[in-house]
Amino acid sequence: MDGYKLSDYNSGIKVRPSKWQQHNQLVTGRTQDAQELNEQIAQVALQHREILRELKRRYQKGEGPRPTPELIKAEFLQPGSTSPRLHSWYKTYLDYLDSLNGLEDGRAEKTLARAYKTWDYIKKFDPSSPYLVDITTGWGKRFHAWLQTDPETGKRRMQKDTANKHLAHVRDAISHAIDEGFLSNNVLDKFRPKRGKGKEVYFLEPTHINRLMGLQLTDTSMAGVLWWAKLMCLTGLDYVDAIRYATNRNAFEQPTTAGKTKIVIERTKPPRNYCEIYLLPELEALLAEHPTGPYAPTLADVNRNLKVIADAIEFPLTFTSKICRKTAGAYFLRLGFQIATVSKMLGHSSIRTTEAHYVRVTSSQVDHDIERVARMGETTPIRPVISHNPFVQINKAS
Repeated sequence: MDGYKLSDYNSGIKVRPSKWQQHNQLVTGRTQDAQELNEQIAQVALQHREILRELKRRYQKGEGPRPTPELIKAEFLQPGSTSPRLHSWYKTYLDYLDSLNGLEDGRAEKTLARAYKTWDYIKKFDPSSPYLVDITTGWGKRFHAWLQTDPETGKRRMQKDTANKHLAHVRDAISHAIDEGFLSNNVLDKFRPKRGKGKEVYFLEPTHINRLMGLQLTDTSMAGVLWWAKLMCLTGLDYVDAIRYATNRNAFEQPTTAGKTKIVIERTKPPRNYCEIYLLPELEALLAEHPTGPYAPTLADVNRNLKVIADAIEFPLTFTSKICRKTAGAYFLRLGFQIATVSKMLGHSSIRTTEAHYVRVTSSQVDHDIERVARMGETTPIRPVISHNPFVQINKAS
């Protein structure tokens, strides 16, 4: 790196100009002060060599960028700056996520809240705050186990899938450090814990759907909530997107190649995938009641009133707008749409999301499919086929 020009910076050692030898980089004289100053200068030179040696080691192991004079200077002036500590870097990562708010790559509010909660957890788990280059796969495994169970009390802190999500935020923060040039690989990529059993997903059964669609309410506010619930159950739209669609249908309805109508709308929820939803005849009848939709209350009011509607239709579980969305996925499957199509209709990023989180096969669904197949005459019995001309004929030995 000889000959490389770098902006001036100082070591904090003060020397009189008249006593300084520029070509030797030493203080002249044999006094004790001169000797102590030269020892300090030699120590500074040694620190620079050690920094260079460490930066080379990290680079050769794939744990850091190529050493440069700028990196040596930065590490000398602020030790650890070339490999940030986890706590400070994670805050940088959170600031980056906040900067994406309102943009296409922005995170959902719930995801951001979990990312901030992860920051609290990593500070409690490892107060010493390791350098990013010192984080290992073992660290990730210990953190993942700590998230699930409090080591002091032995009590369960959270489910495995929730711990997976917090670990994923740490992994993403380290990936962000790679993007910014502080690291060259992410050791946590080597630790991908399996998913837990997962929580059971509920939706309205056919009996409940029929009761919901036939329910009539005299109270104006309750009737409005009922209308929005029906719309969400027939489209799978989130409440905010259901309002967007109902109040401006022309902007989202498109003809299909078969002459039908579908709803094409970008989800408000990140990653803002597009939904392509068949406009069911039941939905057309519902929209005829309110072409632009009734008054739209807040989501909190909707969910509160849906609890009352759940009693009216004898739905034994908590009825929310999310249940409406899941109900639509199950209803589309019952109508005969393929699961890949349902995934597209709901705006999922992957068909695995549809399979894992929104669709569960129930006994009533099995019964429905048995009846459907029977009506189609596809239950023809299997008959044995007897061949009179076998391919292989065994001759008796003479």
